[in-house]
Amino acid sequence: MVTDNALYIGNHNWAGSDFAINVGVGLVLMLQNNLKNRARTILGQVRAAFDRDWRSLYKYCDSQLHTSGCMYNKM
Repeated sequence: MVTDNALYIGNHNWAGSDFAINVGVGLVLMLQNNLKNRARTILGQVRAAFDRDWRSLYKYCDSQLHTSGCMYNKM
């Protein structure tokens, strides 16, 4: 998960039972207030990769395998 100033990398499924029953590992990286070097941080690199993939012409929804009503293509 990427926010404006932090990056979370972990193996949770973000479901209540996953947090209550399973043991997981997570890493939170927080960005310092240095806008000059923001693009070179791991947070900036992950955000750039996410944005690249989100806007990719090659993305598709799982629902496209079954129906043509993919909501992401309507954004």
